[in-house]
Amino acid sequence: MSDPLFIVRGPEAGGNFEREWTNGTVKVHLLSDVGRKREHNEDSCAMCSPNDAMILDRLGIVIAVADGMGGASAGEHASQLALNSFIEHYYENLTDSIPKALSAGIKHANRTVNNEANENPEYDGMGTTLSVVILHGDNAYIGQVGDSRVYIQKNNTPLVQLTDSIPKALSAGIKHANRTVNNEANENPEYDGMGTTLSVVILHGDNAYIGQVGDSRVYIQKNNTPLVQLTEDHSLVWEQLRAGIINEEEAKNHSLRNLITRAIGIRAEVDVDLFSLKIEQGDVLIVCSDGLCGMIDDDAINDGIDRESAQATNRVLVGKALDAGGADNITVATVHAKSSLNSRELQPGCEQITNNSGSFIDRIKKLFG
Repeated sequence: MSDPLFIVRGPEAGGNFEREWTNGTVKVHLLSDVGRKREHNEDSCAMCSPNDAMILDRLGIVIAVADGMGGASAGEHASQLALNSFIEHYYENLTDSIPKALSAGIKHANRTVNNEANENPEYDGMGTTLSVVILHGDNAYIGQVGDSRVYIQKNNTPLVQLTDSIPKALSAGIKHANRTVNNEANENPEYDGMGTTLSVVILHGDNAYIGQVGDSRVYIQKNNTPLVQLTEDHSLVWEQLRAGIINEEEAKNHSLRNLITRAIGIRAEVDVDLFSLKIEQGDVLIVCSDGLCGMIDDDAINDGIDRESAQATNRVLVGKALDAGGADNITVATVHAKSSLNSRELQPGCEQITNNSGSFIDRIKKLFG
């Protein structure tokens, strides 16, 4: 039986890494370079797409970048562990027999209804939503197609919709990754103090959901408009910028701009920023470590985007960072929306970014008039 997930991840053994993947609708290119000053690559990147159409329809495609810290072996281990544990938790239980049977049963129902519609003119065009709950001991498994819903109320707490699952699963997956890295650091002296940033993008139809911890970044370029930074850096400098203590130019040149205030694995619990936005054909999403955005500014990143080729984009951007000194590991994951995307409603639970929201800097400026 085929693996339920198709996963591309790297680098291995602290080296360089490059891979590309497409499903015909989106193209994803991953590129990670050690840089000119470091001997070891502590960054990691990954792309994961379910092979099962129902799981893909429910949870979408994952693209993620992590920038490890704590020394060569510890930093590399932290970033890899964070990505692996996030993916495992986000798509959890896919190899269990009940989810497989649930998926197979819903697919069988789909084929049965489709065949009936094709064979009987009176039923031409018929279809249905289907929401299924399997109770197994103290576990509940949910299969979902369409806009019917499943809710739960636990111990008189507010009602929760379970079938709008992506923001909840994204946040839970990142928090699970944090606990996994933190436990590993506490249990192994060689990994003491290790941590990592983690920036995750979930592609789900024409929606993108973003989970953010640290100072790696997610950008978007829409229809040849200027590049927009979607995420907020969790760093001392950006907290000062947010508070109005320093201005944008001072933030760019601050001596402590690499001092981060939030990371995966440093503490037992972590707060996760969640964002969502609509994407459309022609959009370009970039997820990168600060080895890119710390070496070249947003204008240079914007100018380096090749709207026809994700591979060319990443090679140009990494080349620019290397030409600027390559002081850190450089990792870029670029996503091109190559054709029209299935329309979906944005699921609640994230800060929604609209075309009028602007970049993080723009949102800060609005706060101070």
